[in-house]
Amino acid sequence: MSLRNPIKTMKSKGARVASAVLAAGLIAGTAGIASSATAGASASGKTVDLVSCFDTNAWCTVYNHTMINYLTKHGVHVTYLQDPFQASTQVQNLNTAIANHPNLIVLLASASDSALIPGQNAAKAAGIPLIYTNSHSMAQKDVVSNINAGQCSLGQFGADNLVSGLKAEHKAVRGNVVAITGSAGVYTSSDRMSCFNKELAKKGPGLNLVSVQDGNWDPTQSGQEYTAMVSQFGKNGIVGGIGMADYQTDAMISAAVAAGQKVGVKNKGVVFSGTNCTVTGMNDIAAGTMWGDATQMPAYEGNLVAVNVLKYLNGGHIARYINGVEHDITALNYKQYKAGCSQTAANANGTFAY
Repeated sequence: MSLRNPIKTMKSKGARVASAVLAAGLIAGTAGIASSATAGASASGKTVDLVSCFDTNAWCTVYNHTMINYLTKHGVHVTYLQDPFQASTQVQNLNTAIANHPNLIVLLASASDSALIPGQNAAKAAGIPLIYTNSHSMAQKDVVSNINAGQCSLGQFGADNLVSGLKAEHKAVRGNVVAITGSAGVYTSSDRMSCFNKELAKKGPGLNLVSVQDGNWDPTQSGQEYTAMVSQFGKNGIVGGIGMADYQTDAMISAAVAAGQKVGVKNKGVVFSGTNCTVTGMNDIAAGTMWGDATQMPAYEGNLVAVNVLKYLNGGHIARYINGVEHDITALNYKQYKAGCSQTAANANGTFAY
């Protein structure tokens, strides 16, 4: 029996197709124009509070420092308030940002979209504009813009990679597959899984999604959860698995090897894929243990936010919904994306363009 909708979802306007090309090779959606800062204003000397996930996370550190580096270079003063994917801490950080009364708050919902609604209401009441990133806000009337990755595409690519990996093994596309998500309380996860489910039903009807666990973007937790899955379904009872972040997939791979499973297409073993990319996923693909991944390059996504933040602070109009363009990655094409996926906080600049 396939579990097609294990996480409650809401249709995301943030999944609309992007259309307008920005100078840096970025994409701006056209689903309506948001209010902007005062026309003719200058960003230099203005203040931004960045409320986001924390530097210990490989994806977050590149994403956040891409924004910080870009905005600082243009004279913007950035206060960085970070949390370990913990809703209570992020609520506190958002309240701190409101008390700071910056010119703009940039908010990435790390653990719970719903927990941030009161803070968004308070920011609007205080006259502080807010840009919501990497998800879509549950309080749309309170935000200037939602700047998001192409979450639906990322989910689809995860399903496509399981199917193509099994075909590359010359195996029948059937059996049990599993998924370990990011924080289940954010649309980042539920939107991506909704599209994964639909694509899996379309491209791999013989595959049954038998277990979905909330990994909270944590590799240690993800590895433990995969170990439990092998215990539940047996060493030979899983043919494929996705970790929402590729470093989660890496932990799943380690757990699979420890459990005695064959891993990777070359070994005709369990097919693994991520649905975003960091240097970890690129190394695993090169080693043959991970078949696929997807872009959502942290520097590219961070630059997409930074370019639009600067435009807003300079008095320009930005769209209500803005989306990055994503690409599928497999062992057949990963070298094309390796440089962009492998950027670090030290060289985070978002210059890699598609």
